[in-house]
Amino acid sequence: MLEWTTLDFLPEWLFFLCSLALSVGAVEAGYRFGLYRYQSTQGEAEKETPTGSIVAATLGLLAFLLAFTFSMAANRFENRRELFQREVDAIGTTYLRADFLPEDHGPKAAAWLREYVDLRVEATRANAADLEKLIRRSEELHEILWRDAVIAAKKVPDSHVVPLYVTSLNEMIDLHSERLTAAIRARIPARIWTGLILVATVAMFSAGYQAGLVNSSRPFSSLGMAFCFVIALQLTLELDRPGDRILTLNPQAMIDLQESMKKGAP
Repeated sequence: MLEWTTLDFLPEWLFFLCSLALSVGAVEAGYRFGLYRYQSTQGEAEKETPTGSIVAATLGLLAFLLAFTFSMAANRFENRRELFQREVDAIGTTYLRADFLPEDHGPKAAAWLREYVDLRVEATRANAADLEKLIRRSEELHEILWRDAVIAAKKVPDSHVVPLYVTSLNEMIDLHSERLTAAIRARIPARIWTGLILVATVAMFSAGYQAGLVNSSRPFSSLGMAFCFVIALQLTLELDRPGDRILTLNPQAMIDLQESMKKGAP
């Protein structure tokens, strides 16, 4: 079973709006509270308090956490893209080497591999519920292909070409497991997301509070900062979550493989 988080079922536009509302709301709340403090104490309450330095330190911490999280998501996205290309190559090699199998095994293995590629292409457009079914069927095909390869190898134990097919099939199965781990199981932990959002809320509140404390006008620069933070947070989310997203992997290599298989099919 795959492990999904709440964020995986939250539409991108809703996550963006919720993040924007939280950030802007924190700035506005901080501004109003700072203004209240200024008016109630005639601007003397925190005259000696280094509020600006504290706000700068909080924003610096937020920038560090955001850069760390974004870098983590970007590295994993690049890893998924590399594994995807390796899997395409492994499937293509396995399909070509299926011709080395005995006559009663080669055509069946080729047909199963074509179905497998169809599943992989469909998975690039599937939602969370459908993706789980596709992965389950892919793993069933792994078992079918492996059992058939074992039988074929026993029929021709002295063959030097059948082991080549078995080797590429084994690599194909291993890459499926690696891709599954990289795309779905190796995610940014929920605690990091929670900590990032909490620090951001405090930072936005502090920026608004500083503006209100000195009785300045509405902190439009702070609002712009909040908007930029939400954009960066949205990009981090898109890099981290699997499925058909804005920053999804380009499936063209797998589609090309699918078309080449269909052309060569009997």
